[in-house]
Amino acid sequence: MKNLTRERIQTKLNLAQLLSEVGEELQDAIARHNQLLNAAHNEIEALVGRYNEVRQEAQDFIEGIHNEQEAYSNDRSDHWHEGDAGQAHDGWKDAWGVELEEVDITLPDEIEEVALDAADVLQDLPDRP
Repeated sequence: MKNLTRERIQTKLNLAQLLSEVGEELQDAIARHNQLLNAAHNEIEALVGRYNEVRQEAQDFIEGIHNEQEAYSNDRSDHWHEGDAGQAHDGWKDAWGVELEEVDITLPDEIEEVALDAADVLQDLPDRP
């Protein structure tokens, strides 16, 4: 081939234009995605913080109950500990010896803008030697 025909030059230009248009739509979609993602991140981070605050209140409550159970148990005789009441109390106390887990969420990163240079590369290809 000596050079591109007018038809092929026009096809090249049309494809470059289409690449530019679709690339612009893609960049806009990425920007919208990132805006929504940032809004969701802010809401999730606030709710995680609030959840962990309430979790700590609940943990403090649990530990207070467990400490009172422990003190009650410590004031009892060996005979009581060996009996049914002591065994039942120990089981009840053990059930309250839990630790509520803190929530820690790793949120996804934004989508980075992508280099969309295919339209420019195609358009800059020479039509003839």
